[in-house]
Amino acid sequence: MDPLSVTASIVGILTAAQQVSSCISNVVSKAKKAPDEMLELKNKVDNLYTVLYQLQLILLGRERAQQSRTTLILVDQVMVSLCACVAIFSKLNTFVVALENDAQRDLVERIRWALKADDIKEYITKLERQENSLSLMLTILTCESNFEAKSAVSRLELAVNALLQSHEQLLQQFTGTHHGAINPPEEVNEDGSMLSGSSSDETSSLENVVRVFAFQDDLDSSRVYRRIQRTRIEGDETYSIHSKTNQTMAWSMMSGMSLSEISNIGVLHLPLSKDEISNNELYRFGDVNTTNTQPSSLEKSNTSNNRRKTFLASNEYCIGDWNIKIKIGPHGVINQLLSVCFGHQDLIWVVPCVGGIEYPIDSPAEPITVLVAGQSIEVKVQYHVVENITWILLDSPITRQQTKSTPYPDPDDPSSAHFYSLWNQSIAMMMQRFDFDNYLVFDYRSALALLYLLPKTVPCVFIHSDNGPKSVFNLGWDVQSEETEKELSLIFGLGKWTVQQYLLLNSKWNLLFMMTRYLVLNQNGKCYVSFGEKQTYNSKSQSHKTIALAGINEIAHLPGPDPTDTAPVDESPEKLRVRNIDTDWESRRPELRKQLQEWAGLDINPNAEVLVFIGRWMYEKGIDLIPAVMQDLLAENDAIQLICLGPIMDEYGADAARRLDELMVLYPNRVFSKPEFITCPPCLFSGSEFALIPSRYEPYGLAGIEFCRKGSLPIGAKIGGNGRTPGFWYSTKIRYTNKLSTETAFLQRRLKKAIREATTTKLSERQAMRAAGVKARFPLTTWIGEIVDFQSDAIHAHSQVERRRLRRFA
Repeated sequence: MDPLSVTASIVGILTAAQQVSSCISNVVSKAKKAPDEMLELKNKVDNLYTVLYQLQLILLGRERAQQSRTTLILVDQVMVSLCACVAIFSKLNTFVVALENDAQRDLVERIRWALKADDIKEYITKLERQENSLSLMLTILTCESNFEAKSAVSRLELAVNALLQSHEQLLQQFTGTHHGAINPPEEVNEDGSMLSGSSSDETSSLENVVRVFAFQDDLDSSRVYRRIQRTRIEGDETYSIHSKTNQTMAWSMMSGMSLSEISNIGVLHLPLSKDEISNNELYRFGDVNTTNTQPSSLEKSNTSNNRRKTFLASNEYCIGDWNIKIKIGPHGVINQLLSVCFGHQDLIWVVPCVGGIEYPIDSPAEPITVLVAGQSIEVKVQYHVVENITWILLDSPITRQQTKSTPYPDPDDPSSAHFYSLWNQSIAMMMQRFDFDNYLVFDYRSALALLYLLPKTVPCVFIHSDNGPKSVFNLGWDVQSEETEKELSLIFGLGKWTVQQYLLLNSKWNLLFMMTRYLVLNQNGKCYVSFGEKQTYNSKSQSHKTIALAGINEIAHLPGPDPTDTAPVDESPEKLRVRNIDTDWESRRPELRKQLQEWAGLDINPNAEVLVFIGRWMYEKGIDLIPAVMQDLLAENDAIQLICLGPIMDEYGADAARRLDELMVLYPNRVFSKPEFITCPPCLFSGSEFALIPSRYEPYGLAGIEFCRKGSLPIGAKIGGNGRTPGFWYSTKIRYTNKLSTETAFLQRRLKKAIREATTTKLSERQAMRAAGVKARFPLTTWIGEIVDFQSDAIHAHSQVERRRLRRFA
């Protein structure tokens, strides 16, 4: 058994424990006269499963453990305990399956229960021994005092000896594995001596284990070893010249280092890990010719390519050659821009497979297994390369529950935690397969993956809008009690320390807090990027944003681009300030207005003020504000006409649809409402006079740019990405307090005032604003260049923090 395979061994034992526990439950439910010992047997299996699961979290780095304690647990002890687990579950599975078959027979056959009572008690005793040894390991790693840890070490030696004495076959196999270097356990004294040797030996037992190399005597007689012998601190301890801390010879399986990879010269004198080399960035670490499972040709490839490699993950995506497009909002637009405009970088892009779409098979890869709420779930993986993009498609029953129109689970649904747990764990596993330079996060829902890589960290750029409501970053998971915290930790497979350090803010899982915390610890708080207008926060404020952003000294700003502006930035500022009115285009607008009125079934009125709302009907888009405001404006101004289009997304959208239907009855030739997703005709943009954008949360502001570019002046809230084009923008900040307000009555007053101001402006003013809107540019080249600069800043800041940590350790 290779020590480095301990994690995989525990996963296999956990699966076996689940199967045995399930079989015992079936036996108890089918057999009415099953003895009470069967329930006790099931409890022992479940307890052992819990202990193994906690050890697995520590091995994966998801639960915090003191690093100095790992050397207190010998490789031999872990090998004995895990091998004993495998042996007992193998026999127990056969025994329980036989009992399950007997339980299905007639009553006479159940008399065999009396004959099997002794066997059941024997298995209970063996499971108690297993639980005892593994619990002691857990105690050593997690206890607070060193005295308690040392006490547990002595008890662990005795417990492991007891395991060996009760497994004769295991004893023979274990002794044979070390070629006779380990003495039988009967020779171990009761004074707590080492597992693999007698106390009468002058050298420690572990040194005897190491002395199995043929060149041992030659090494001992060399000048280096003779010099080291003079500087040894104690008989079983030594030191590294690059570290101030003593290092024990008792190498542990928990340290991630195999005994077969360590010679005495490496242990005694040379640096043991890259952390002990101050300039380790000049070296390449790891095996060049690995004998492990061969990865795909796409994984860890292109090492000689100087192009920047960027890792992304998103629920909305567009795979052009497969004609697969999942795009329901601005995230989809931004992701599509990235896939088209970042041809100068190699993109590694993780996406989930959703229900209702047939995905072609390209390059299947090795599937992965994730633990969600303690259950193992297999996720199928395949790669698809299109030019500079390597698509990684993840397919599982959980991801297939989402659809093309609903790629995100409802955050208010408790089952959404299972989706995001599987999603982020899968992203982290894909990060381990591929080499990349930075992680570009446009969607906070995929930021949790970074926690599964700890203690390893990667350069990150977090780009999002921080103008969203508080619930956007909480995902609806309240942690009001310790039981709820444990349940969520089990679902996500994250340790208590990780949850408290990175996620918990005001008794909620706040992902904004997680992202900023990660940047503060690993990048000096740099590369936190906000879409839309620049935000400032009062350090004395107790709002959720201010607390979550603690440690972020500077919030970078990234304005949204114009997706249609692909021309190079070659015009001078003087030329951009020239705003000539296009009289030919203005003369065509009445005809476009007429086409729009005919399409919507409205009165043909050349002087009409046509207002249009296009978007998702939901609270964030402010659809609920429009019916109440327009009811008064339609009554006082006969020239106003209203068109509302888009799919219903929540209860606010449903209520707005009902109220707009009532307005259609009151004003049949002036109001047109169609609450569904439709393909909009060109005249809808160029024929309307104004576009309503009363958003409470608008991350990118793409709608305002598109309407203004096509001649429809926006009327809306100056929030997020809005307000960068000519239009009638109103502030959502409360006077004197300078805080954003989401109060419905307040926003209705501001929206009504802005509409009245817009409809009373002169034609010449509108023409000048339209000319300025057409002339204003938000080029993609500038937007792309700013993102590339953020990536460079993230890589530089991350390397600075890493070098500082290495100097501290050295």
